[in-house]
Amino acid sequence: MKYVLKYLIIAVVFFIYVPCHAQDARSLTQQGIELADKQQYADAIEKYNAALKLEPNNTSANYRMAFSLNASGKRAEAIPYLQKVITSGASPMMIASAYSLLGNIYDKSAQPTQAIDSYLKAIKTDSADYTLHYNLALAYFRARQYNDAEKSALTVLATNPKHTGSMRLYALVTFHQNKRGPALLALCHFLSLEPKGASSTEAYGNLQSILKGGALKIAAGEKSPVIDASTRQLNQAITTAVNTVDKSKYTAPVTLLEKQLSAVFIQLGNMASKQTANPAFFKNIAAEYYQLAQTDRMPAFANFISQSVDKNAAAWVKAHSSVGNELGE
Repeated sequence: MKYVLKYLIIAVVFFIYVPCHAQDARSLTQQGIELADKQQYADAIEKYNAALKLEPNNTSANYRMAFSLNASGKRAEAIPYLQKVITSGASPMMIASAYSLLGNIYDKSAQPTQAIDSYLKAIKTDSADYTLHYNLALAYFRARQYNDAEKSALTVLATNPKHTGSMRLYALVTFHQNKRGPALLALCHFLSLEPKGASSTEAYGNLQSILKGGALKIAAGEKSPVIDASTRQLNQAITTAVNTVDKSKYTAPVTLLEKQLSAVFIQLGNMASKQTANPAFFKNIAAEYYQLAQTDRMPAFANFISQSVDKNAAAWVKAHSSVGNELGE
């Protein structure tokens, strides 16, 4: 009877002890999260380590450990924890997050192939998260796979047409492929959403380069883009439209830009709907700017998108804030 009582006591203590430890692991993980939120990553890592000693397969602790290690610059050390999350039978959302963070780590470590593979697996697990497609587009861009980057950016823009990062990226990857029509319209759209800042200054410079007939230089070891017939026609349309504007008549840069863009918008708008190969996104913005070019809002538009480089344009927008806000919607 004493032996039976002894084992009953041990059994009761065991069943109380295990849940207690599980609760301790959750509590330690939560403490780590609170520290990480304050960017106290070293202290957070200590909490996660303690939690994982109690519960090695705790999905949240493993993922949070990887996040804090990555945030503190210890990218390589984060990878095993993410791999554990992926193989632990976690929820699809958690697995997608793990693959996404893996992609980010590989991307920052200049391992584009691994980054692309990780993002593709994340998308396969959670295809509804459009930010995964944006991250994939960035990885393709850094790998100089511009056509694939274009497709991924368009996937984002189909869901969120005002996603500025994807808009800018779409402009860049089409410009790299010498697709000047889509690049020019996307640059204009990006500048209408984000007219100030370093990225806006760069976008304005690329816009001017296209209007002047420029193309991006091909990097060493990179193949020249293959230009199809519809792209050549759109490129020529921009050149033709710009040449119809007499530069000598317009001394103010913003006025010249207004006249050139008006001519280009009309040319591209006339052509875009007739070219079946063009993606829907390009056709839509071409139609939008075609309509804009036939209104009296073009001077406001030209001033608004020139703010980052033209003090007079910035002053004009400040004096006409209601018009500027309308264009930036």
